[in-house]
Amino acid sequence: MKLLIVRHSETIENIQRICQGQTHGTLSDKGVEEAKKTGLRLKLFSIDCCYTSDLHRATDTARYIAEINPNLVVCKDIRLRERYFGSFQGQVFPESLSNFIPPEETETVEAIAARLLDFLSDIKHRHPHQTVLVVSHGFTIRVLISIFMNLPATGLETLDDIENASLSIVDIQNESYQISLLNDTSHLTKN
Repeated sequence: MKLLIVRHSETIENIQRICQGQTHGTLSDKGVEEAKKTGLRLKLFSIDCCYTSDLHRATDTARYIAEINPNLVVCKDIRLRERYFGSFQGQVFPESLSNFIPPEETETVEAIAARLLDFLSDIKHRHPHQTVLVVSHGFTIRVLISIFMNLPATGLETLDDIENASLSIVDIQNESYQISLLNDTSHLTKN
């Protein structure tokens, strides 16, 4: 199986440094253009299906991608949601995140990993020899990448932030994961 992983494109809340967590978010004008450019890049692949988080910023990104790839069937999956940040959702992130402590009710990395492993098990069973597009969120994708790299939960901090509308590609065979592209945004600089 080939997994194409895309982070949702830029939102108004991203610009304002607002913690969206499991709130919906709204694509900015730039975000709409990013989604369309990502859709054009994905025309290079023969995609069998698309799974997206059910949050609007991801489903809207997937919808713009599907407009350019009209045979693409898009399915929402709650397991692809962003991390739940509890009472901090809707608040502005501090200028420096080095001292930021998430609220007590924030979803743990282990809980996110558990729902992603469940998702991976499902799609490996349903699409063993197909190309699957996943549209999700920055922190969630970092956890997914950490699973592919066999990193412990604490190793997540060694991974770079995932950029809006970036593309990562992973080839999956049984329990073997080969990352061939990570967090690539080269398609966003093309006219």
